[in-house]
Parts: sequence; structure tokens; C-alpha cells
Amino acid sequence: MKCDKPGTSAEPCGNDSVSGLSKWLKSVEICGENIDDTLAGHVTDLFRKGIDEAQYEQMVKDDNIPQPENCEGLQLIRMNRIIWDIMSRQAQTADAKLQKCAMSVIKASVILAKAVDKLVKSEKSLKDSDKSASGTMDFDSVIESFNDAIAFGHANYQNSMVRHD
Repeated sequence: MKCDKPGTSAEPCGNDSVSGLSKWLKSVEICGENIDDTLAGHVTDLFRKGIDEAQYEQMVKDDNIPQPENCEGLQLIRMNRIIWDIMSRQAQTADAKLQKCAMSVIKASVILAKAVDKLVKSEKSLKDSDKSASGTMDFDSVIESFNDAIAFGHANYQNSMVRHD
């Protein structure tokens, strides 16, 4: 799909009688500013190919990315055991695959929430010290956190596989 400049839309073409329909079609993707080319390549690979399943299983372990204690919303919602037991094996398999996709979204959200928390604390530290030059912002840590969250673009790949099934 072709990208158009930000804030512009595709020009209708053809017969004026039917060109009004073009407002309902999204034939050209509206895109924002470019990001770093290397980062763009990595993101594209992650979203299209996913990551190695062994790497993924290691990433999603609770001890690697623990949920904040005060944020109960960042956890997988499991099906009622009674309902699970009466479901067909095929439905259980499909639900288990969707749970894996949901886990990727949850883990990415945990990482993002923690990264935002670091930014907020850093901002407060700067304001409290009243010296903009003496911030204790650990940019490497924040960038690493955001990169970890991007890696969970693997959920897009998992979702595609479930849709193929």
C-alpha cells in the first residue's frame, strides 16, 4: 500500500458521478514522519516474522517482566474452569493460542507502563532539583524498555497465525 504525506488524502479520480465513493475507501495509507531506518527494519521484521519461540517463551516468564503489584489490569484473564472443561478440544486449542497473543500485549503493556513510570519519576526529579541540566534520566534504560516493548510486536505475528488457522 502506498503512503501519502501526513495530513493529505488520496485524490479521487475517474467519473465525477462515482468519485464521491472515494471518501469511503482507504486506498492510500496516511503516514507520519520516518523513523530511524535500522529501527524501522527491525520493527518490520518483528511484526512480519515474529521471533524465535524459545526466545519468546523466555521473554514472557513472569520473573523477567513482572507485573507491577498495584496494577491488576496487567494480567491474563483466564477462562472459568467449568466452562473450559466443557469446551471442545478444538475450542480449547484456539483459546490457548489467543491467550498467547494476549500475553504478548500484556507484557508489552507492563514494559510500557514501567517506562512511562521511569519518565514521570525522572521528570519529577528534575522539577524537584530545579536544575534542568542535572537530571538523572537513564536514557539507555528507557530506550531498552521501549525496544523490549516493540519486540512484543510478535503478538502481531501470533495473531496472524491464529487467523490462518
